[in-house]
Amino acid sequence: MNERQHHPMIWPIVARWLPAAPCAVLDAGCGQGQLASRMAALGYRVTGIDFPTRDFDQSVIRSKTNPGWDLIAGSLELLPLNDRVRFDAVISIEVIEHLYRPRTALRNLSAVMAPGATLILSTPYHGWLKNVAISLAGDWDFHHDALVEGGHIKFWSRRTLTIALREAGFEPIEWRGRGRVPWLWKSIMVKARKI
Repeated sequence: MNERQHHPMIWPIVARWLPAAPCAVLDAGCGQGQLASRMAALGYRVTGIDFPTRDFDQSVIRSKTNPGWDLIAGSLELLPLNDRVRFDAVISIEVIEHLYRPRTALRNLSAVMAPGATLILSTPYHGWLKNVAISLAGDWDFHHDALVEGGHIKFWSRRTLTIALREAGFEPIEWRGRGRVPWLWKSIMVKARKI
């Protein structure tokens, strides 16, 4: 699912869970910058980071977005931020499922967050009932298409994501399923607090 299809489903929850502006927000995995631009327009001090790829071109992204936010080319697994930088909130929308080392990325994000800061994260949902439904439909080859470059490599349930968050120093506060019907959601979202 591309950003234009996905963000209308995710944004209302992000907007509800963000602390009040102005505060410093890191958009971890900012893609083309739609959410970073939206937050900057609302008065947040936004920094976006994304891994440099063929599709990631700073001049292209800057021309499409509000110049009120900063952009860093880098990996969440090797977060290239000053260790004195502290964000009041981090959002990471549909990113963690693409990472080889998601636990490392979560620890890195925790390291640049102020105590009590908010993490808002979403990822495609993979709970028991959805996995059974995919199996019964014979859709695993379609759902986990191994031929997609840069596709999903990790598949998260609420339980596995809770474990990874707690290991990185976060306490989940609130959960939301987005898209489709309950327990067959497209994505799950979590709001967590840095301990």
